[in-house]
Amino acid sequence: MAYSVKDLLSPKNWDFKNLEKYFKRLVQTIGTTVVPEEFDQKDFKPAYQKDLSSMLDKSRRKTKQSKEVQIFWCTIDYTLAMILMVGRSANRIMSGNAIHRYMTYAASSNWNRTGQALILDQHDRVIDGQQRLAAVIQTKKPIEILVVRGIPTRMFAFMDCGVLRSAAHVMQGHRYKDGRKIEFPSNAATATIAAIRYAKAINGGSPTVQRDRVDSNIALAVYLGNPGFANICGWYKECQKDLRSIGLSAGQCIASMFFTTSSDKDKSDDFWEGVTTGVNLSKTSPILALRELLIREAAREKKRKEKLRSHLEYGLEAIVKAWNLHLSGSRVAHLRMTRKESTPFPKFEGSEKAITSIIKFAAD
Repeated sequence: MAYSVKDLLSPKNWDFKNLEKYFKRLVQTIGTTVVPEEFDQKDFKPAYQKDLSSMLDKSRRKTKQSKEVQIFWCTIDYTLAMILMVGRSANRIMSGNAIHRYMTYAASSNWNRTGQALILDQHDRVIDGQQRLAAVIQTKKPIEILVVRGIPTRMFAFMDCGVLRSAAHVMQGHRYKDGRKIEFPSNAATATIAAIRYAKAINGGSPTVQRDRVDSNIALAVYLGNPGFANICGWYKECQKDLRSIGLSAGQCIASMFFTTSSDKDKSDDFWEGVTTGVNLSKTSPILALRELLIREAAREKKRKEKLRSHLEYGLEAIVKAWNLHLSGSRVAHLRMTRKESTPFPKFEGSEKAITSIIKFAAD
């Protein structure tokens, strides 16, 4: 049985003398009715807040405090960042994606005092926070950051152990923007990553869409920076059964529709209605040719029990070709995939603006 937040936090259930029972009930709700953002301060009675504050103070008094450790807010400017970076201790390899993300926040004055600290050891050498310092140096924009000073150098071994968070996890953890609650569709991460990979292939003139790792926070930035993704994800959810029946995935469809919509919304709506339903298509329609090609390919893969090509890449290329024919008003009886392996991957005609909007976030 699952419990609502109101039920869990009501006076009759909140009992500091029986926390074990409370947390057992809380665990039962994970993945069902309770998600972290539902725990709002208004749900807590003042008495409970007072008890919690008292408990924390009591715990602090019982815990041995370090006289060597200082915690304070600090403005890090270009000069201070340079000095700290030059004198930092042996550290991990820096991530270009992470630095670029921090640069974006710093340059746009969107830096937030999150409480995530810059950590210095007892010799004032940086043991956590080097990428934020690199962003300050690159942008020459000062940031305000919490500094923890005096942590023993040996503690570096236990920090930032490289646990990767998927784009889906990052999105689910980013529930609010400008005070507004954001609902992320289940396919948002997959679709955004597909769009980023395609945009990078087109921007670099690559003959293939690389399946390289996409920084999860960049995927979040691309999704939030391009509101069209949310509407398209909603559309796909309604049509996914029909689209999957012809072998199209969420990544292929949502990413492709994002680019076609940016090119010509009316023609894009007609194109995707035809792809989804297959209704009222002439024998020489490139949309019908696309459907037939995808159905044949799906049957071939199923029969051989293996994928002969990269599914994402092949489907995207077929959609691009059909879209470009549809956009120009051309007629075809069959869609032929004859591109040479060394030829750059085809581009959605009219999608330059959308590709640019993604690349500005996804650049290394």
